[in-house]
Amino acid sequence: MKKIAVLELLSLCLLVLVPVSSGLAGKDKAVCCDFSSNKKPLWQAVLDLPPEPSGECVWSNAGGDLAYTDAQHIVIGSLVQCFHATPHEPRIEKRALLFQVDAASGRVVSRADWNNVPSPQNRVDNDFQILPTHDGRFLVRAGAVLKLLGPDFNEIRNRVLVEGYTSDWDYWFVGVAPDGRQGFFKRGKQSGLSEDHWFSADTLEDEQVDKAPPEEDRLSNPIITNSSVYFHRREPKGLYVRERGQESSRLLCSECTGVPVTILPNGLLFIATAPKASFLLVSPDGTVVRRASYGTGVDSSFHVSAASTSPRFAFRYGHLERGLFSWRSPETAVVFDTKRMKDIYQLKYQPEAEHIAGGEGWIHTSIALSLDGTRLAVLGLAVLKEFEISK
Repeated sequence: MKKIAVLELLSLCLLVLVPVSSGLAGKDKAVCCDFSSNKKPLWQAVLDLPPEPSGECVWSNAGGDLAYTDAQHIVIGSLVQCFHATPHEPRIEKRALLFQVDAASGRVVSRADWNNVPSPQNRVDNDFQILPTHDGRFLVRAGAVLKLLGPDFNEIRNRVLVEGYTSDWDYWFVGVAPDGRQGFFKRGKQSGLSEDHWFSADTLEDEQVDKAPPEEDRLSNPIITNSSVYFHRREPKGLYVRERGQESSRLLCSECTGVPVTILPNGLLFIATAPKASFLLVSPDGTVVRRASYGTGVDSSFHVSAASTSPRFAFRYGHLERGLFSWRSPETAVVFDTKRMKDIYQLKYQPEAEHIAGGEGWIHTSIALSLDGTRLAVLGLAVLKEFEISK
């Protein structure tokens, strides 16, 4: 029997508009941004969008994420920002919303609301990440702040990653090794130089800081193990690896010219390629063990969620297309088994169009795979559904 729960949450996903408009979709609707699917969910949670603050300050969605942090819980979060007009330039105030949801029913178990999230001067950093570590703990990166939370939703540690003035060309990235104990923070600068901070996922304190070579592609986030960092390089093209503590790197795979997305718990590297929602699975020694392609030429597969106790991972793809009388945005979530080397589950779904300021909009959904690979959570702007996957 399908269960329904209600949460208070701001948008976690980007909105695609035709024609381009602004604003949050469906605030005056009982259920905003639902999506139909070819499979029946175990339960559905309807997310209640809170009202915008009054006055000159207007909240806008900045980004969000979700993840299974243990066998019983899904954590959902969102970063929103508010612009205050100043005589010289706008001042940005950021707020993070975080929810712990019971994975068996969709019921909200805990909530955290952080006001005035630190943000570097003159920098609009909208990234929001939920990174499971181990034993039910997880990292939350909201803009420039990093927090470690326990399974009971208590805050254990926190750290401000970047302070002071930053150029719009500066960037930073946070990752966690597959075992959940090694953290990694890359700080890139306009000059082309960057620093790699290897930190403990239990204390958030730096264990080692390396200078990274400037040839690393800043458009490609690195992925890490406890002792190595993998990244894409434009010239010569390919997948490269650099050992912790070393400034030089070596070519691992010359035919792997896509974007490194994640390292699966079994050690395989997921490399997103093109065209279509295509990818390579690459072994640690650089051997391509599987090539796969899904969807059409306008699709991509950059959103990946891996199970930690089974050889499964999930990814989603979709695109905006024009029908006979209107536009639509079909999406597909795929669960792939690396032991069988084939997909074992496909969920096809269609987000409903939202009418905004004279146009139509569609949300980009997010997905998360449970630790054992038997449940898939799909999140729209205000709807969360969980689906069962056979063992």
